[in-house]
Amino acid sequence: MGRDARDWIASLPPEEQEAMKRRSAELRAERAAFDDIQKLGNAARLQAAEELGIEPDELDRRLEAAEAFIACLQERLEQQGGRLTLHVSLPDHDPVHADRLRDLHNAHDPAKAQPASDRRTG
Repeated sequence: MGRDARDWIASLPPEEQEAMKRRSAELRAERAAFDDIQKLGNAARLQAAEELGIEPDELDRRLEAAEAFIACLQERLEQQGGRLTLHVSLPDHDPVHADRLRDLHNAHDPAKAQPASDRRTG
């Protein structure tokens, strides 16, 4: 019979336990930031569709085309030694960096989102 995670953590040296607690708090704060960003993005998406007089699905198609353009621009910039990133700062949250708009939308899908170390600033 295996040990549960709490028992395993309790068996670690105190400094490792503290490091795990700090990292856990960082991840919770990052998750809260991405939740807020996603809520703002969803509200902006609905407002933009309404102001443009189109359905949200049509706006999504247009945004996908814009994403393709941004990806192409990003590739060209990288060929020149540059980098294109999206930097988001919200009150009460650490700044967040994303290489693609979809990274912000997919922040909670580990299969789609980039690692946190690629999105955050220090």
